[in-house]
Amino acid sequence: MLLFTIVGIVLLPVGVGAIALIAVGIWVLVDAFLIPGMVSEHKNKVRNELLQQALIAGR
Repeated sequence: MLLFTIVGIVLLPVGVGAIALIAVGIWVLVDAFLIPGMVSEHKNKVRNELLQQALIAGR
């Protein structure tokens, strides 16, 4: 994404960079909605694994 942004800024005077920057903006917007769900899913997975380990160790 960083490279895409840099290329977009460099090519902005030509006009092609605007398309790249719009694509980066869409990418950021999509990530803003997807990342919290991925974090929550990973947190639940880790919580379940730790719970299983605690139950096994408690026997």
